[in-house]
Amino acid sequence: MAEKSYDPSEVFAHAAKIPPRVFAAPQRYIQGAGVLENTGHYVKSLMRVNRAGILASKRGLSSQAAQVAESLTAQSMRVSRQNLMGSARG
Repeated sequence: MAEKSYDPSEVFAHAAKIPPRVFAAPQRYIQGAGVLENTGHYVKSLMRVNRAGILASKRGLSSQAAQVAESLTAQSMRVSRQNLMGSARG
């Protein structure tokens, strides 16, 4: 039996309103000097995965994605990059 796909409007929409955008993320958030060049270490250590996706704006992909991807591949991870196609400016 096919599993029903997740529809955020079932959870977040009220009455006839348009549902908000929902971003689900891991329970860990790391911030600080040197984090980008150590992303591979953190992801591999904390999540024990061998694939990672980089989801960023066009600017983020052009400015920081290469640094993050290099760190991930240094940890023998496969990397996929995806343009967020939006803006964090509301």
